[in-house]
Amino acid sequence: MTKKEPHNTILVGGDGELLACHARFRHPERVQGIFCPYGVLLPEGLRRLGDVSDAAPFLSANSHVRRVFCSVSGLSLDDVRAVQEVCKVRAVRFCAVMPMLNDLDAEVVTARVDGSLVITPRREPLTRLSSRMLKRAFDLLLVLLFMLTLFPFIYLVKAVLIKRRERGSSFVTRLCLGPNGRQFRRVCFKGEVRSLASVFNVLKGDMSLVGPAYSDLSENEAPDTLSQRLERRHVKPGMTGWWRVKKAEPGSREQYEADVWYVEHWSLWLDVRILLRSMFV
Repeated sequence: MTKKEPHNTILVGGDGELLACHARFRHPERVQGIFCPYGVLLPEGLRRLGDVSDAAPFLSANSHVRRVFCSVSGLSLDDVRAVQEVCKVRAVRFCAVMPMLNDLDAEVVTARVDGSLVITPRREPLTRLSSRMLKRAFDLLLVLLFMLTLFPFIYLVKAVLIKRRERGSSFVTRLCLGPNGRQFRRVCFKGEVRSLASVFNVLKGDMSLVGPAYSDLSENEAPDTLSQRLERRHVKPGMTGWWRVKKAEPGSREQYEADVWYVEHWSLWLDVRILLRSMFV
């Protein structure tokens, strides 16, 4: 939009959300007017240009318009589509104003799901392939470094202590819930719940160094009892996470909120911070 060009924006519709949107404009002087039904009470300075059905012909005849704010509440689909089609032809920016979106305390983005347009309060960073690849490379780098340096000494100490108590392998596996409901075997040292041996799962790709809290399952737990435990499970569970930094109780609402916050605010620097702080928790 050309900054110095006046009157290059029009409004279409007459609901309260559209008028509230206009009241928040930084440059209301650029609004030429509004196409709305008769009887709509307009704020001072906002001129009525005609009925909603007059908007599309007006756009076709006036090349100076650069942006249209159109309410999708209270208008027929045909009226909205007519305005949108003219905007496409004349390269006019079409902005749909929807009720209640301003009440969402988050960035609003759109996406296509099986051909349908959906709105989500926030684009989670780890939905991007580049972010997942970066996180995976970070995991592999640190895990390989750890397994080639400190892990052999940790294993020897753990193995000696375990062998003094019982025979058999130093490791056990626990059934765990992974991304999208997939189950896997989490590796632990015997007698430990939070175990450094889970680095094997990170190496394999079942877990991440940092992520949402993992959920261990009982061996005979039926899949249809897991509905409440599948939340936030499109992200790999972590050996540690924001839940651990916040010292949240397993299964608590605080843990849930910590996991959601982590997924919505992920960055590589956040993973580094969590790893460093986890050393002292």
